[in-house]
Parts: sequence; structure tokens; C-alpha cells
Amino acid sequence: MSYEIEHGGLHELFYLDGVAATVETALQLLEEALVSQQNLLQESVADMDSDASDYDYALGDISVLKDAADDVRLATRRIIVARSSISARIS
Repeated sequence: MSYEIEHGGLHELFYLDGVAATVETALQLLEEALVSQQNLLQESVADMDSDASDYDYALGDISVLKDAADDVRLATRRIIVARSSISARIS
């Protein structure tokens, strides 16, 4: 195995580790935002004086956050596959 391939592969692994950490942080933030919006939804349902727009707003946010979390999970799976491929190439 040439040094160039090994060096490039290691560089790619370090890069993917950084991307993975960023993606993990994004997922944590999305999950926190999702919990916050679910709490807002529960509060608006419990508060009968709340107008329906608060309820609709919270439902819309929850849907967007769930979609974003799914996208982040997909990115995580792609990172895992890429890491496996690079590791196999280095070995």
C-alpha cells in the first residue's frame, strides 16, 4: 500500500469523524427542539384559551423537525458506510 493512499484514507477518516461529530450535535439539537415543540403542543392543548394557530404552528414545527431528524439519521448512516469503505481500502 502506498503512503499516498494510506495518508489520503486517514485524512478522509479524520474528516468523516469531524462530520460525524457535527451531525451528531445537529441530531441532538433537533431532538431537543422536537421535545420543546411537543411540550408547546401539549401546553396549547391543555390551555383551552389558546388559539388554534398555536396548535397548528406546533404541529407544523414538529413535522419539520421530524423530517430534519430523519435526514440527519440518513446522513449518519452514509457516514458509517463511507467510514467502512475507507477503512477497508486502508487495510
